[in-house]
Amino acid sequence: MERSKRHRKVWKYSRWLVLAICLLAFVGTFIGEIRWVPSPSMEGTIMAKSLVWVDKTQYGARLPRRVYDIPVIQYGFFLLPQLYRFDQRQDWGYHRAPGLGMPQRGDIIVFNCPTDSAALYCKRLIGMSGDTVEIRHGIAYINGKKLRLPHTVRPTIEGDTIYSVGFPKGSRWNTHNYGPLIIPVDKENPYYFVLGDNRRNSSDSRVWGWVRYKSIAGRIPENRHDDER
Repeated sequence: MERSKRHRKVWKYSRWLVLAICLLAFVGTFIGEIRWVPSPSMEGTIMAKSLVWVDKTQYGARLPRRVYDIPVIQYGFFLLPQLYRFDQRQDWGYHRAPGLGMPQRGDIIVFNCPTDSAALYCKRLIGMSGDTVEIRHGIAYINGKKLRLPHTVRPTIEGDTIYSVGFPKGSRWNTHNYGPLIIPVDKENPYYFVLGDNRRNSSDSRVWGWVRYKSIAGRIPENRHDDER
């Protein structure tokens, strides 16, 4: 009798645990999730080692391509490394739920890094498909017009001209003077140019190139300041 009571209690709590995991997985997949920002590339706006909310409703949630991509569920793979290796060979294809709109210039987006698809980066979207991007003396220009950005952006200084860039290969540009560069156009999978707000200490499009729409996981909502520059 006592054993039967214990079994019923374990079953009861197990159901609640499974329900909680499913709810968190649903919210993390379709609504948003909390993420840790390890680097100082957005400092001024987002400090290193901060926790941020990644909204997945604005652009439409990017659906998982394998079990490991499901929030919360992925943590179980730490206990099952063989299952993880099997799961990494799976690919359910790219699908995205309907969203409220497309990425806009000035948004802080979260995306898979072009040079490391397993890593999620956050940067500010500066240029859209078809734009001409240029940085002159640390100031960003889009299509020849100075880009207005929040005062939290930390520009480069003249001394940063010693730091060359990696994209595009063979260019003689540097982090302080860059471009002009035309962003390619692709209506199905647009190209974007991104920069970290801490321009002197950021690995971004100046280093590894474009971010594609399919790689964007969400955006970090921002309280815009009245005093922009």
